[in-house]
Amino acid sequence: MVKGHGHREYRWLTSMTAWNDYLHLPEVGQVLEMERVRVQGDKREVKELTALPA
Repeated sequence: MVKGHGHREYRWLTSMTAWNDYLHLPEVGQVLEMERVRVQGDKREVKELTALPA
């Protein structure tokens, strides 16, 4: 958890191989997913990012 400027921010990074059967790219061994939740007062903002390693 990160605190700053009146908000709290939580981040998770997940590595998975579950997509390997769907991608059909032999050089891809894993997929990364980052989720960020930012809470300020009663507002909540969720962002997700999925990436393939270069």
